[in-house]
Amino acid sequence: MEEMIIKVNKLIFFDYFLYLAFLPLNLVFIFYESTPIAIMLLLLIGTISYNKPYLGLALWILTSQIAPNFYNPYFFGELPFSVLLNYFLIAGVVLNYTKNHILSSYLNANKGKLIFGFLLIYISTVSLFYNSGRMSTYVIFISMIIIFFIVIDIMKNSEIASKFILNTLVLTAVFTLLTSFYTDGISRRLRLAGSVRGVANIVGLGIIILISSLIFEDKYNFRKIGKKDIIIYLTLGFLFLGLFLTNSRGVILAVLFSITAMFFSRFRIKIKGKVAIPKLRKAIIFSVLIVLVVFSFLFTRQFDLFIERLDICEFSFPRIERWISVFREMNAGQLIFGGGPGRFRDIAVDKVGVDTYAHSTYIDFLVSLGFLGFFLLLSKISLVLKGILNKKNHLLFGLFIFLIFNFFTHGSITSYYFWIVFGVVAGNY
Repeated sequence: MEEMIIKVNKLIFFDYFLYLAFLPLNLVFIFYESTPIAIMLLLLIGTISYNKPYLGLALWILTSQIAPNFYNPYFFGELPFSVLLNYFLIAGVVLNYTKNHILSSYLNANKGKLIFGFLLIYISTVSLFYNSGRMSTYVIFISMIIIFFIVIDIMKNSEIASKFILNTLVLTAVFTLLTSFYTDGISRRLRLAGSVRGVANIVGLGIIILISSLIFEDKYNFRKIGKKDIIIYLTLGFLFLGLFLTNSRGVILAVLFSITAMFFSRFRIKIKGKVAIPKLRKAIIFSVLIVLVVFSFLFTRQFDLFIERLDICEFSFPRIERWISVFREMNAGQLIFGGGPGRFRDIAVDKVGVDTYAHSTYIDFLVSLGFLGFFLLLSKISLVLKGILNKKNHLLFGLFIFLIFNFFTHGSITSYYFWIVFGVVAGNY
């Protein structure tokens, strides 16, 4: 038994080594964005996914932070690098499942759950051809549904792989902040390769995972890579500072809601027959840390920008008015079956006169796949919530709250962090 444990630990250590070795390759990609490096990244992720799907998924998440802004039409044709990255991951995982003779058994054992994906693909296909959706959005949407089920399978069937994915999410958050500080500096809003939301999303996820591990000590205990709490406190402070510097209103509020929900989900626990506040000492230290970060934030220009962006006339009304205007331009068939993937922007430009995306994954679902697709999504979310409540896991509940609030105010049906978070919670309830 001890030999088996040692062997497993060595394998996991090697996985972390490969993950860290991928960081400098991504840094080179950031600065040079050359086609040979892009091809190398695609081949590596495809090959690694074929051998170890969970490691391939972790590397895909890391690279997807940078990939969306790389585009070489002379080599890749009409497919952006980010889309090819999705399909190299999928190809590697599917070939792995086929090689190990688990693909057919997986499909047979998960028929009920896979119906959700099949129906979404069917509805999006019908709406695409009958209501003039965007083929490019459709292709990305299909890949995200497949990756969603890959995440579910990885999180569900291996506790070691689950911990690895969650730990690398935190590491990716730290790496993203360090890279964004170095490449873009602190301007009006912290960003990486032009993306503010990409930075905010991964940092928010890292914060939620660390807090769950630190305060509640859920089974995904990040502290196993270091016994001293001070490392986690410093990492949390760094991530919170980075999150505030993005000035991403929706993500900041979603993270705060998520943390509050985790505390109230089990504010009291029984210890030897008595009722006590869980981890009071850690909670106090954590609170002091947050106060210090917020205090430093108050005396920067970022705070003034945050207050400016929270102005209700600029934040809520125009976005809601655009949603209503787009709905009014849809006919009965489009409302039921959807206008097609990517249709929101087309309607907004043609009918409303505004070139914008939905700024809400759920609204984009409603416009793209109609009430049928939206009902399927709500049904799946309801089942996941029921399972999480029965399991009483703080991390899953916190991530679920983040999933709901964060992507209600931004994102689209192709937002990969929506499908990552959704897959994590759906794979563990």
